[in-house]
Amino acid sequence: MKYFILFFLFFICINCKGKLIDKIPDCIISELGQFKYIQIKVIDKKDRNKNKIVIRGKLGINFHVTNFKAFLSEMEKDPEIFNNFDFEPIGGGWINIDKNNINICGFSTAYGKARHTITSAILSKYYPHHAITNDERLFIF
Repeated sequence: MKYFILFFLFFICINCKGKLIDKIPDCIISELGQFKYIQIKVIDKKDRNKNKIVIRGKLGINFHVTNFKAFLSEMEKDPEIFNNFDFEPIGGGWINIDKNNINICGFSTAYGKARHTITSAILSKYYPHHAITNDERLFIF
């Protein structure tokens, strides 16, 4: 019985860790307008194979670096998340969103060009009724 309880507690601990990454929303962006965005890789510190990419972008943030700092401030509010994961900016670009369309393009001078196809896939989960296009050119607006 003692070993069963230890195994059960270990199993719960492993599953909680797996779900901890799910507490970090995949996408938080402004609802309308044109703005810079970044892709951030969230990596489990104990198992670097457990990771995911999240998207952040907000009107009024003029630099990709500022966008990443805002994300880190958001993560610091939850010590469990902040202490268990690493956060790496892996690229950036521009998003232009209106009532029906989302256009993704451009690059970040600080972090390089984001893989816009990944951004499109993530945004399609949150905006299923929008037509989403991505362009590998620098700017299409």
